[in-house]
Amino acid sequence: MTGLVLGGLGLLLLGMALMTDGLKLAAGRSLHSWLRHFTDTPLRGLAAGIGITAAVQSSSAVTMATLGFANAGLLTLERAAWLVYGSNIGTTVTGWLVSLIGLNFKIEAFALPLTGIGVLLRIFWRNERIAAFGTAVAGFGILFLGLGFLKAAFGELGADFEKLTVGAVGVPGLFYGVLLGIFMTVLMQSSSAAIALILTAHAQGLVGETVGAALVVGANIGTTSTAILGALGATANAKRLASLHVAFNIITGIAALLLLGPMLWFIGMLRDWLGATGDTAFTLAIFHTGFNILGVLLIWPISGRLTKWLTRHIASSSEMISQPHFLDRSALSLPESGVGAAELELRLVGQHLAEAARQVSGTGTAAGLDRFLDDLRTLLRNIDEFLVQLSQTRMAGEAAQSLMYLVTAHSRYGAALRALSILAELREANAQTSAGVLSAASRACFDNVLRYANPNDAAFSPAAGRSENKAFRQVRSEDRRVWLHRASVTEGKMDDVSHALQWITTISQFSNQYSKAARAIERASRSEGGVEEAEAPEAGRDTETPETPAGT
Repeated sequence: MTGLVLGGLGLLLLGMALMTDGLKLAAGRSLHSWLRHFTDTPLRGLAAGIGITAAVQSSSAVTMATLGFANAGLLTLERAAWLVYGSNIGTTVTGWLVSLIGLNFKIEAFALPLTGIGVLLRIFWRNERIAAFGTAVAGFGILFLGLGFLKAAFGELGADFEKLTVGAVGVPGLFYGVLLGIFMTVLMQSSSAAIALILTAHAQGLVGETVGAALVVGANIGTTSTAILGALGATANAKRLASLHVAFNIITGIAALLLLGPMLWFIGMLRDWLGATGDTAFTLAIFHTGFNILGVLLIWPISGRLTKWLTRHIASSSEMISQPHFLDRSALSLPESGVGAAELELRLVGQHLAEAARQVSGTGTAAGLDRFLDDLRTLLRNIDEFLVQLSQTRMAGEAAQSLMYLVTAHSRYGAALRALSILAELREANAQTSAGVLSAASRACFDNVLRYANPNDAAFSPAAGRSENKAFRQVRSEDRRVWLHRASVTEGKMDDVSHALQWITTISQFSNQYSKAARAIERASRSEGGVEEAEAPEAGRDTETPETPAGT
């Protein structure tokens, strides 16, 4: 008996995981776009949360993806909140599937064929998205196969087991039921799986209607554990969104418990009117959807004020440069959002490098320069770790292409930072000569490179940055000739001349790597948008080749 229950639960969780992963991969960048763009009004955000969660069958996945967007600053807190509210309603679709299909039909009649069809699509179809859809179909079949085993196990157990009712456990037992529902969801990390287990146990006579409703309320509250874990170590905006999610689910749960009797009475009347008198699991499915809709109605008038309160009380701390602003574990739940967050982080690195280059080249203050460069090294190492983790996830082809270009940009920025470190040492050794190495023309070209190749500058244009780098290459050659001439006519100290020549060589290396990183980031953006274009290489320069993640 125990083996049958564990096996059924294992198949249920495996099916849920395959369905979610397959549907996310099949949707590809479409899911990423829906989450970002269908949130301009609360109603559209709510609808998007319902629809996407119903499609991927995982409110946890949608919540983690939304946390990633909020963390990356791609969604405002108010817009992200409505996606989360909608995901709570969307996840109730699982209960409907279980009650209307899983418990009312001979499961083997369609579960096994679905599994077979899905596996065949996964193995033999070469199109990536259709193969991913096959994985989802197989997961759908395995999920219902698991339900079949649970149904059989609970049916045998029900003969010798007294039904858990309010009379059996007492009114305090309802609160224990809520706690048990929370524990089940935290343990399985899936409220959908917990709900399916509760509905099956209820349908087989192990759990009474009222106790089953309390378990459903607990499972609904327990799903916030994913958001809480995802917000640990995240930015202030992601922590605010996780707090909103917890507040919404607790408000919803309290309302459901206070109105438990009237809601079940009303649902019972509705069930009798529809002629589904014997379908008790149907009652809990309606209850699950009903109290989540009630929660949305309750939080609607206070959502704006609640977000403002959280903004005031969960303030953004002044983070060190060494800590990523857009990257955390939540961004990995939807790889496409992780790619977008990595691009934003690398754009910020480009901005920091431009600031450091101005300090090193003598056009800005050099106070705290060594600490600034150390922080940038740590930041690049943190980004490298994230890129390695992201490369190990499954994602659509466009996102994978963008990721490869971002890895290239990361590598170029690492080389540019190493050049800056050498320049900083040269400046420390001879600040006076360092400030006067470049001519006015060279300095103007270099400043333009820092402007046009800076991904966070409004004037960002990799083509213009490449052109300015080419001009810089020409004028710095003239600077080199000037310094060599000084050495030949002994107009300067040999140490100063050697220092200046090394300076010119190193700043040239920085400029080349910095402008190449800008091109890689631009190509990553085009790949994200599906507008990948061929670009003829310039004579005398290497082409951008995507690289694999490597330690900085």
